[in-house]
Amino acid sequence: MADTLHFAFWMLLGSKPKRGCVYELLDPRDGGIRYVGNTTHNPRERVLHLLDKARNGSQSPLGRGIRRMLALGITPTVAVRAIVADAAEALRLGDALTGLRWAQGCAEWNKDKASINRAEAALVCRLKRSQP
Repeated sequence: MADTLHFAFWMLLGSKPKRGCVYELLDPRDGGIRYVGNTTHNPRERVLHLLDKARNGSQSPLGRGIRRMLALGITPTVAVRAIVADAAEALRLGDALTGLRWAQGCAEWNKDKASINRAEAALVCRLKRSQP
């Protein structure tokens, strides 16, 4: 239900909005957060693209995780967490959320080098801003 509402809201913005979106891929069996992503496109289109990449043999942690789930006959569900002003804000918020989810023991499909570097940088910036 929530995904349907999020997609309906996103469609009001148009299929190619200038805004950014932060979303999570969830395991429908337990609601576990497996991946945090961001896009400037419709999140449904983005997830379909990720599913296609996984089916075509992507060797990223995300691709392997999606393939394992698909092999069990399960498709990850998507939850839109934020709609923001632009792509830069979506990337910043996505990186911060990824770091938070790792601290919670989630988002294991984000464990690639680029994501790790961006999430660590976001955490360092946040810590610097919180110090007097």
